[in-house]
Amino acid sequence: LSLVQDIPEPANIVCDQILRTQPAGEISEEIVRKAFSAAVADREGRFAERLTRYRESEKQVLSTIAKLGPVKKPKGKDFLHAIGGLSPTLVFSLVRKFEDMAEIYKDNEGYVVADPLLAEFLRRYR
Repeated sequence: LSLVQDIPEPANIVCDQILRTQPAGEISEEIVRKAFSAAVADREGRFAERLTRYRESEKQVLSTIAKLGPVKKPKGKDFLHAIGGLSPTLVFSLVRKFEDMAEIYKDNEGYVVADPLLAEFLRRYR
């Protein structure tokens, strides 16, 4: 559950992956991690298509949140340096837009990508 941030839908997806690919028996942490990785790979096309709806600056902000998350201060020097070239005002407006779209959310630790499978896709391929 910690791998999928206690979110039911990605947990169901990973469990389904395990049921379809593993023989009956004990399920180890390694099996769960492999199933998580396979679930991301299975959805690679969906995630890539989903990103086509965003401008490059939007993809950059979302990818950086996935890679560095949780991000406490999206207008902070470290985050802006990681993004490179985007103004604090633009970054702040994109963070608000992604919050409104439920692509990201803010918890006690900072901003994170709402879908852990998408976050892993962004970490791997963007």
